[in-house]
Amino acid sequence: MRIIFLLLLAWLCCCSTQVAAQDSPIEYTLYLRSGQTLVGEIVAYKMRDYVKLHKSADGITTTYPLATVARMEPVPAADGVNFQIPYIYHKPIESVLELQNGTVYRGEVLAYESGDYLKMRLPEKSVVTVAVAEVKSLTYESAAPAEPVIQEKPTAARWQPAPRKKPVYQFAETGWFNSTSFAFSFGKRDRPDLFIGIDPFFGERDRINQTTIGFNIQHITGYQFSRWAGLGIGASFDAYDLEQSESVLSVFGHYRAYLTQKIVAPYLAVNAGYGFPLRSKNQGINAAEGGVMFHPEVGLRLGAAQKTNFTFSVGYRFQKAYYEQEVPFSGVLEYRNVAYRRFLCALGLLF
Repeated sequence: MRIIFLLLLAWLCCCSTQVAAQDSPIEYTLYLRSGQTLVGEIVAYKMRDYVKLHKSADGITTTYPLATVARMEPVPAADGVNFQIPYIYHKPIESVLELQNGTVYRGEVLAYESGDYLKMRLPEKSVVTVAVAEVKSLTYESAAPAEPVIQEKPTAARWQPAPRKKPVYQFAETGWFNSTSFAFSFGKRDRPDLFIGIDPFFGERDRINQTTIGFNIQHITGYQFSRWAGLGIGASFDAYDLEQSESVLSVFGHYRAYLTQKIVAPYLAVNAGYGFPLRSKNQGINAAEGGVMFHPEVGLRLGAAQKTNFTFSVGYRFQKAYYEQEVPFSGVLEYRNVAYRRFLCALGLLF
């Protein structure tokens, strides 16, 4: 009987010890950036905001902004209970939450109230809230490195630029495409100089070559069968001579090929069609007829996005035309067969 009584007494002592161990608070060591070290129970915690510590030394509860905290570590419990709140100031840490019923969650600890609840955000962005009494363990995959605390003044986190993403080749090598471009044109114009002689009606005229600048606007719609073969049709407006108001509206067929599969890729293109000169009564142009147009070019596709990219090209444009023009102040009719030869420098949008 005495042996039974002693065994029963020993069992009661063991149970009371376990209950006391389970009820005992889990203490943390808090390392501040000022160099101060504190020990106590974490009463509340909110991610990227604050931590509230009930200090063991004086029994005072104090709230510390996380910007002033270097790191915090759990004090190992005698009964082996594992309850760890992760904290690394510069990046979130994934925690593993295991409940008494065997359920396991992985995510970021958002908030914690001692003896009340714990809030966690899961990878799919949903948030779960559980009672602390239902928690079996809380651990995290990687803890803050145990580095010596260096005394320093509290500083705000420095802004760091986001890392640049390496461009990815996503260019659609097959399918419909549109190309719109604007170009400046450079070349020589053949025009009459001043009359030589006393009588302008019977005098001879010299012809001189002068440099002229114009512009070109064009749009192309087509289908890219492969990287090497794209066909389309297009229309363009060319102002070959701004001073003489000589401009041509052209329609043409188009071919293009891309030479590489890189972010910036060279390409070849050819336009061939027919141009229709526009009349200008202000300049005395009474009649105008069109002619063939031919325009080879080489360029660069600046980017390899799936939808929109810029292009830059240089080319040579040949256009034939015929004009009947009345010479100002003389009434003389001039019949001109013109062959425009222009170098073009273009910037375009491919989409």
